[in-house]
Amino acid sequence: MFKSLKNMWRMAQAATVLEQIVEEELRYNAHLSVGDYKAFARKIIEHSWELNKQTYSGKIGPRPKSVTIAICAVAEALERVEFGSDAHFILSSSFSTLSTHLIKNDFAYDLKKIDELLIDEALKRGARKLEEFANKSRDMFSYAGFSMEDFSGAEDPDAIGSENLEHTKQDAVIK
Repeated sequence: MFKSLKNMWRMAQAATVLEQIVEEELRYNAHLSVGDYKAFARKIIEHSWELNKQTYSGKIGPRPKSVTIAICAVAEALERVEFGSDAHFILSSSFSTLSTHLIKNDFAYDLKKIDELLIDEALKRGARKLEEFANKSRDMFSYAGFSMEDFSGAEDPDAIGSENLEHTKQDAVIK
């Protein structure tokens, strides 16, 4: 009985961690929607818990921290999400936020070996998926006739769009 309460408590903690991050990402990206962000975060955690029940419940060692469960859940969700969907963008941003936070603040969590192993695996999985998404984005730009250099490869940053600026100046003088 106490183990199931501990499991529910740890799952709720992990969901709260993810809810806070998703809420923040949605605030910065107001044009995106995942419906009820709390339900969205909870489903991601619950799915990951089902896949990793033995590990998360502490049956094969110490229980991982809630932040560890959250980053693992996001990395797993990135593997299932549709490229280009709102959920994809929110999960990608959430993964980046969690990764950065853990890398900068790992000392504050008193991470156990299980946490380190799970976080390391989540970082690898998430990074592979984000790289795959980046490659798809490049392919989409290429298919549309653009090159990434069109957006970032100019020798002189002031030269970007300068021909349009000159045209606009001429239009302004003519009128």
